[in-house]
Amino acid sequence: MDEFKIIKYGLDREFDALTIWDLAWLNENTYKLPGFRQRWDLTAEHQRIMHVHMKKIVKTRAPKNHACPHEEDCEDSVDSHNMCFLLRFILSLDEIASGHHHLDFENGGDDYIDAYLIQLQKKREKKEFLGWFDEDSLAVNLLDLWMAGTETTIQSLMWFLIFALNDLPIQEKSLMWFLIFALNDLPIQEKVRAECLGITKGNRDVELKDRPNMPYMNAVVTEVLRCTNVLNFNFIHETTCETVVGDYVIPKDVPITTQLSVLLNDETDFPNPGKFNPERYIRDKDLVKQVIAFGVGKRACVGESLARAELFLVISNFCQKYKFSPPDNTSAPPTDELSSLLFLKRTRRFNMKLERVH
Repeated sequence: MDEFKIIKYGLDREFDALTIWDLAWLNENTYKLPGFRQRWDLTAEHQRIMHVHMKKIVKTRAPKNHACPHEEDCEDSVDSHNMCFLLRFILSLDEIASGHHHLDFENGGDDYIDAYLIQLQKKREKKEFLGWFDEDSLAVNLLDLWMAGTETTIQSLMWFLIFALNDLPIQEKSLMWFLIFALNDLPIQEKVRAECLGITKGNRDVELKDRPNMPYMNAVVTEVLRCTNVLNFNFIHETTCETVVGDYVIPKDVPITTQLSVLLNDETDFPNPGKFNPERYIRDKDLVKQVIAFGVGKRACVGESLARAELFLVISNFCQKYKFSPPDNTSAPPTDELSSLLFLKRTRRFNMKLERVH
């Protein structure tokens, strides 16, 4: 029961998550308006928790006796400027080189932060032009990675559930969409559960090492990524010179974007694209190559492998332990998004019945 309450609490709070409109209207005046401050404090709590956690992780790169002069402010503030200042302060290269954490220049470092700082140091030693390559940019990158890697995965899972509830034989951002898909097609979760139990015998959780032996579960993850496409608007770039793409000539300085939602709903590759259908990848094993939900090339999302691993583990273990369906005498939740004007493709509120099966 306690486990169920934790799951429900998390799903309920997801709908109160920060939206693009909160950021658009936020300033020192609107923050004082009745009701707005309370909403901001609620939604910003997630950012505050992340802020404190990230600070503790990155602070290990500084000397043990090194203290931030604004330690108390940094613990509670959700001001992004404070965050950038904190990271810039504790990520001083000279202090890292002589402090608690050692940068391994020969092997490229232990992680992304190390690799970034090593490259930055090399550029400075060669007196190369740095541009935006500095500690402030590192702070922004870390925040981007955290936000992009959590909210999108959560939304994808919710959409899966909605699809699964609309067709009772399938069961079991992108987590929110997973729920919606699964609620619209209940047999899916049954197939996922059967595959999970065939591997674990119900005696343990599904692990990443099981992935090569779970083709249907892998197909579910791929279809979740195709159907969710949680970013309504892809990031805008600009042509630096006149460019030819197929039969089209794009002039210099023209804003461009790769609208993945169009590619992932092309009926040439995906017949009946609005249908959540993992079997399409079982029938055509090469079709998975067409699902470029994370982009391609040097602009591709760096978190693809992590996102796929998260979806695989969360969906498989959730379906193995729980059976979910629409509440009695109710229909499955709609699969249309809350609004196409939001930055993320968000689900509508919905109810579901959750039963522990293992």
